[in-house]
Amino acid sequence: MMREYSIDYITSKATRECILFPTYAKRNPKNKDEWIVKAKGWALSHNCSYAKQKVMMGITKSVAGKITADQLSLQAFEQRFKYFLATNQRHKKFIIQAIGIISNLHDEERLIFDQNYLTPSLIHPTSKQDDDIMSRPSNPISSILDQLEERKNMDIFNDHQSIQLKTTSSGFFLGEFSLSHAHILNWAQAYNQCDARLIRIQSMSIDSKKKCTTTHGVANLVEPLGISIISDIDDTIKDTKILAGARTVLSKTFFEPPQGVHGMADAYMSWYTQGASFHYVSNSPFQLIPMLYQFIRDSHFPPGSMHLRDEASLLSRLVEIPGQAKREAILEIIHDFPQRQFVLVGDSGEIDLEIYTRIAVEFPNRILKIFIRDVTTPLAQEKKKKQQRPSQLSSIFYSKRSSQSFFSSSNRAMTDDVLFVRQHRSTPATINTRGSNSPAKARPFGMRRAMTDAFAHYTMEPHLTGHKSQNVQDDASTTEACTRLYERIEKARQQIPNIDVILFQDANVLRNDEDIQNALWGIWDNARHNPSNQ
Repeated sequence: MMREYSIDYITSKATRECILFPTYAKRNPKNKDEWIVKAKGWALSHNCSYAKQKVMMGITKSVAGKITADQLSLQAFEQRFKYFLATNQRHKKFIIQAIGIISNLHDEERLIFDQNYLTPSLIHPTSKQDDDIMSRPSNPISSILDQLEERKNMDIFNDHQSIQLKTTSSGFFLGEFSLSHAHILNWAQAYNQCDARLIRIQSMSIDSKKKCTTTHGVANLVEPLGISIISDIDDTIKDTKILAGARTVLSKTFFEPPQGVHGMADAYMSWYTQGASFHYVSNSPFQLIPMLYQFIRDSHFPPGSMHLRDEASLLSRLVEIPGQAKREAILEIIHDFPQRQFVLVGDSGEIDLEIYTRIAVEFPNRILKIFIRDVTTPLAQEKKKKQQRPSQLSSIFYSKRSSQSFFSSSNRAMTDDVLFVRQHRSTPATINTRGSNSPAKARPFGMRRAMTDAFAHYTMEPHLTGHKSQNVQDDASTTEACTRLYERIEKARQQIPNIDVILFQDANVLRNDEDIQNALWGIWDNARHNPSNQ
């Protein structure tokens, strides 16, 4: 089912498009009746030569072991991979403006009814002596907005506050514009809605020629007080299996339908309906945002801002401090909301634990709890089972034939790509994955050298997907792999003794966490008794 807060992405037939990133809006600290809305977008064009597409796609399919992929997998691959071949649209001007609210109240109530996102103890309190508990609604955020709407009766304004932004050489634009709270309340009243957690923003190209099609995006309204969930994506809410290696990561990123981690959407939605705001922070490159946004929407995760790696070049990754991009994104969120508390959710496959621990040391009063999904132990146990299986002669021969078949098919595909390129002498000699418009002279061996460079680009760790893992080495035993994880957890707990660090495999651990539930209810109780604080 299409969610109301979906982003309009241009179809694959479009040559120019502007992607608006899901962002957030915060209250103006100098004027509580005004919101500061963040706007971020990427202007691009799909004008990559067919020869370049064929070579780059052929290399990636070879590395991912998908030479003979089925038609649906190839279609998914082409749709996702095309953004890595796109050309940045430089110095393009856009008008960004808010055009209304997005009501997800109906969707939330339907999800609560159909999937029981709130536990029975929360929907039907048992203590009749506690007035606060007895008066708590099933959807607390809507009741708060009801009170706000009753206190303020404002006229509808026709002018839409906006900002003009210009893309840089990277194709990005970034800025902020103000939006009065009166607009939001009256938009809600006009549609008989009181849930104004999301607003719809629009980008309009104002260049005289070569315009991008008008697109829409989402900004999440985040109040100064409350609980925010900062969540990783890969192997935290999306099954990527980073520890399994580059081939598996590439396959799951480009060829396979994305699969959510069981139970995580339910856990997150239970927090969202209690008023929590969400920020999805990932080390994945920004070119994957159309796929990741669609995954979050279709898997019924709560809407939230998305923060991906802005720079996807190989050089920047080689010199970058591990985890730096993710850390900087989290710090920006924390600084934008100095009164909110945060729950950090990640996984054991990367260095989420170390990043979160360092942030908790720096902001001990701001971090409510840290959850780390254990992806190390299940993989180690799976490896142990495989090692314990008796080797059979038939399986050895089968593996050998499969290996020979794969490499022979890979070599044939690579040879076909080289022959194809040699027939297109006009193809630039250097492949620039960032989409430079600089012309280059064709050289007989230029494409072969470019293919070698590109192959190294794609095979050195899963750089294309932006992930560096805490690998479970092939020669490491199950005990050793798990021991290293437990040592990391223990070290983190010693560094932040007053903050719980929870290692989990079952998402119900999050959903049933009483500390988070009580903290969310505490925010609601405070807002009900002190509405002026909101």
